[in-house]
Amino acid sequence: MFARCPRSYGCGARGVVGWGITTLDDLVADLAWDIDRLSPRAAVAFYAAACGALRPRSGAWASPPADELLDVALAAARAYAATGVCGPAAADLLAAVEEETPDADDPTPSGLAYGCWTCADVALRTAVGAGTPRAPGAGYGVGYALDPVISAATQRLFGVAGLDNGPEDAAALDAVLAEPDVLAGVAVVRDAVDHLAAHPEPDPADLDTVAALLSGLAP
Repeated sequence: MFARCPRSYGCGARGVVGWGITTLDDLVADLAWDIDRLSPRAAVAFYAAACGALRPRSGAWASPPADELLDVALAAARAYAATGVCGPAAADLLAAVEEETPDADDPTPSGLAYGCWTCADVALRTAVGAGTPRAPGAGYGVGYALDPVISAATQRLFGVAGLDNGPEDAAALDAVLAEPDVLAGVAVVRDAVDHLAAHPEPDPADLDTVAALLSGLAP
């Protein structure tokens, strides 16, 4: 459902670009604005939790070695979120996650896998880039955290996994965003961001709180 761009800091790794046409655009831009204002540690905590929430429903896609890689990547992201220390292997882990992430155009069931692995990518990318000049904000990734629940509602209402997100689909997107499960997904994202905004140096208890909140992201 979301527009893609190359994996670069110029537009954000697998970023969301050129929005502002529909209610969905405005929603994601609003959430991204809030996430961009989190501390790097809090932003990493958000995406690590989002990845963990989507993972149980996407695991059938991944091979055992890929699943092990995701374990290591999430452990590194959570360690950074809790301590502010980015381990020396994080950059190599990021490259490996980037390589392993499924293609966005693959047929389901890899749609959940794409959102899951992209959240892991954003978490590690934020940790690796923290403190560097012109480090990007992490807000661009929130659309991919929400994509599975939005796609599930779109499939239920219209029989397709995604709409074009253009003005001709504005009314349909409004209907999707009014679905109870989508409203609930947006609400837990806001709650998680609010919690992390109040805890810019999250401890393990904060990580557990955010993980529990974002468990509602998986359709």
